[in-house]
Amino acid sequence: MIIGITGGLSSGKSTVAGFLAQRGATVLDADTIAHQAAEPGRDCYQAIVKLFGNSILGDDRWIDRQLLGE
Repeated sequence: MIIGITGGLSSGKSTVAGFLAQRGATVLDADTIAHQAAEPGRDCYQAIVKLFGNSILGDDRWIDRQLLGE
């Protein structure tokens, strides 16, 4: 069975995912996967920087999600 958990901020998605994991479910967190894909050196990182420019990078050369959001 595949279950998708969606909802707004503070709606309990992580809590529900935690309950399911405690009961043996495999939980894939799309936010975690997206953050990993945007790490320096990854193909997604390169594509994002190419599209939005170096102005979205912090001093540590990681993508600053707040700047990217703006």
